[in-house]
Amino acid sequence: MGFRAEPGSIREFGEAMDGLVSDANAAKDYVSDHLNVTAGDARMFATVAGAAADVLEALTANYGRLATIQRTSAAEVDKAAVMYQETDDEKAERLDRTYETGD
Repeated sequence: MGFRAEPGSIREFGEAMDGLVSDANAAKDYVSDHLNVTAGDARMFATVAGAAADVLEALTANYGRLATIQRTSAAEVDKAAVMYQETDDEKAERLDRTYETGD
């Protein structure tokens, strides 16, 4: 039994990966909403304001990188699906040419 690629399944996986981009962006929005210590809060929580700002900056950057990686990976997986589909189509066409015509 040899290797067999299912272009449709590969394409679906790429679409699922692309869907994760919105999850990373939602996570970025979430930390921005919940770790953004306002000036009014900072007086009361002065000791945590700096730490929260550092965490917010780090997480925002990480989620941004994650979204970029997911978007790029999804595009590459889609290219692989297209390549496998084209290869399958070419092999089928080449095999079809070996059959005699019904004339």
